[in-house]
Amino acid sequence: MLVRITFVDSRARATASAITIPITKVMISPATSSAVRGLNDAAFRFDTSATNIASGSTDLPTDIVEGEMLAPTAYTANAKVLETQAAMNKALLDIRA
Repeated sequence: MLVRITFVDSRARATASAITIPITKVMISPATSSAVRGLNDAAFRFDTSATNIASGSTDLPTDIVEGEMLAPTAYTANAKVLETQAAMNKALLDIRA
């Protein structure tokens, strides 16, 4: 797949130059997709425990531990995976530049 990019001079409204760039498939790393799933899961667990605490229909100590300790820790760990992945991508791009 090729993409044609045209650069336009905004003052003259004329095409200055045009280039064609090959586009390759962009793969999302397994670490990134896993971390995003983990973030979503942690947020869901937190919301579920908050709902259970508010309704009072389940085991209160279990929901407090889930909502106050486990879900935030899981969220933080998955966010750190995303930060590390971004740093690795930056380092790779710096090497290739």
